[in-house]
Amino acid sequence: MIGVEADASTDARPEAVFDFIATAENHEKFMPSLVEVSDVEDTDTGIRGRYVFKLAGQTLEGTFNDTEFDRPNRRAYDLTGDAEGTVTWTVEPSGEETRVGYRQEFTLPGPDILETIGDPIARKYMQREANTIVENVATLVEESAADAAPS
Repeated sequence: MIGVEADASTDARPEAVFDFIATAENHEKFMPSLVEVSDVEDTDTGIRGRYVFKLAGQTLEGTFNDTEFDRPNRRAYDLTGDAEGTVTWTVEPSGEETRVGYRQEFTLPGPDILETIGDPIARKYMQREANTIVENVATLVEESAADAAPS
């Protein structure tokens, strides 16, 4: 299992950040390897749906299912299918800013993908992806807030 963490700060309010990451369709905007989110539906603990990722030229498909949904502080979901793992988001006020944290624990299907990219390279790739994800969230939430602000 590969575990990666990343965080970023934004000027957006915690509620705006949480609502952005809690909208499954937004994930296609900020997750570079995510190809598609579909069949999203509400559950007692948040939402669930289907995902399609592209990793090392391989298509990975499966489902995500929220296991924790504590607005505006924390969201966690499990991934099942071709890619197995958990994703945890944290949103915390930090002075005048909001810190958004991302943690992913991920098991790559083998041996095809593991043979293609290898564990150390996969770990570096996943860390870069995590860094990009939180930076994208911070940027997109700020842009969304700026667009919504009265002129």
